[in-house]
Amino acid sequence: MARLRPIPLLLTERGAEFVSRFVAEAAPGVLWDMGCNTDAYSELALRAGAGKVIGFDYDHGALDRAVSHAKSEDLDMLPNRLFFVGYSTPNRLQPLDSDRIPLDCN
Repeated sequence: MARLRPIPLLLTERGAEFVSRFVAEAAPGVLWDMGCNTDAYSELALRAGAGKVIGFDYDHGALDRAVSHAKSEDLDMLPNRLFFVGYSTPNRLQPLDSDRIPLDCN
């Protein structure tokens, strides 16, 4: 396995092991990192052999740090901002009010 930088506090040992094993077995050309935060798992996936990572997050500050880090480390990561409709605040997520907003599940 390739030599990786020390695991930052954002990564758990179990999570890092899962990502490394998944990438080694699946060899994804493109990997989606949903909730990429500052890109710690994205970087781990790229260094473990993923071709490219598309990172998604609604925390714009974390995503800005991910963009800066990806550029400084020359990582093939494309960050994308998520926008949640029907949630009150980023700190207190609440589901959509289905009585007021019709949901079509067909």
